[in-house]
Amino acid sequence: MHAPSQEQTQDLYDRHTHLWIREEPTLLSDYTARPRVIESLGPVDGLDILDLGCGEGYLSRALYRLGAASVRGLDISTQMVRAAEDQNAQDGYRIVYEARDLREWRPPREQFDRAIAIFLFNYLNLQDSLSVLTHCRRTLRRAGELVLTLPHPSLPWLRAAGAPFYFKRPSLPYHGARDMRLEGRIWQRAGESVPVVCFHKTMEDVFRLLSQAGFSRVLEFSELYVTDEHKAIDPLFFGPLEGTPLHILIKVAQ
Repeated sequence: MHAPSQEQTQDLYDRHTHLWIREEPTLLSDYTARPRVIESLGPVDGLDILDLGCGEGYLSRALYRLGAASVRGLDISTQMVRAAEDQNAQDGYRIVYEARDLREWRPPREQFDRAIAIFLFNYLNLQDSLSVLTHCRRTLRRAGELVLTLPHPSLPWLRAAGAPFYFKRPSLPYHGARDMRLEGRIWQRAGESVPVVCFHKTMEDVFRLLSQAGFSRVLEFSELYVTDEHKAIDPLFFGPLEGTPLHILIKVAQ
């Protein structure tokens, strides 16, 4: 198995923070995944929300604007957190951000109504994913829910390397590549791309980890892809991905 380097992950995002800062959708996944996360969460008015792997706060801010009582964002990248705090001060929001390696995170129990982990677990291997999921479950109140997204496990075997989204196909087959660190890129509509990483997990791995962490109820499972609405916005950008599963979204509870 390939051991992850969180130092590599932190450096990756510290170096590319400027490419992630945005107030409007720019990246492919801002269209194909993040709106679906907000939809899956449902009304958040008055809820306490935990954003694991918050990056520069794009979704934290959206949830705050939708009426969340509190939002706390954690991310390993000090530069991403600094950018989130700068925007927070500019907006006058009361979102709390913290630079934290989630592998070492030990939260208090029952503090949040909802948690989100948007493209976080692709940066963690199986062992570390289980640890973070377990601590996440413990910090949720009894009726709490977690919504997470991941790159679709099959994507590296379905697409060649190229815009607007890919992970390099490993030499090993789907099941043989478990826990391998796969390099990829995802594009903005304006033409710029940012590097992304995925520690490969099979679909079975993902659901087994959730069960082992104590999430006994699957409330939603969706495969996310390019829709006709996306193609109407920008057929040249979204068209190459038509018919390809891009991400998975899962909502779970205790």
